[in-house]
Amino acid sequence: DSSDDLYIRILLQMGLRCSELCGLMWEDIDTEKAIMHVRRACVDNNGVPMIDKTKNKKSLRNIPIPSDLNERLKAIKDKGYLIISKNGKNISPKSFSAKRYKTFFKDTGLPELTPHELRHTCGTILYERTHDIFAVSKFLGHSSIAITTKLYVHDSPENLRDALFS
Repeated sequence: DSSDDLYIRILLQMGLRCSELCGLMWEDIDTEKAIMHVRRACVDNNGVPMIDKTKNKKSLRNIPIPSDLNERLKAIKDKGYLIISKNGKNISPKSFSAKRYKTFFKDTGLPELTPHELRHTCGTILYERTHDIFAVSKFLGHSSIAITTKLYVHDSPENLRDALFS
């Protein structure tokens, strides 16, 4: 499926959890305003995809879509769930990871990162670009800033020098 690279880009550029990606519907993507509304998650219920709430209240969020990704989404805008199985139904994160995700990396020969590693990469890039831990925390939908700080702020003389004197 040629759209599998789109899902990888969404995980990497939007920092979504795999469950959030699998719960994403086209109606959640406002390409006019370039905003993605994270409203639900899809979990695996004994092999059956089940729509559920997001991980926490802060996971409910409206996040800006980078222009290159927004143009791609605009070009293929559809209805229903973003990721669907061959029979047109939504797909569970477990099924997505096992089938679409792993196949993408195998087919492209790129080193395989887990969906969560793509999320972490997104957070790292955003933090390095902005040094705004509050914005990164909000973008990723962390329940507290402490989680974001623990993951993305590393105490080092270089980081302190950059923060204080750049």
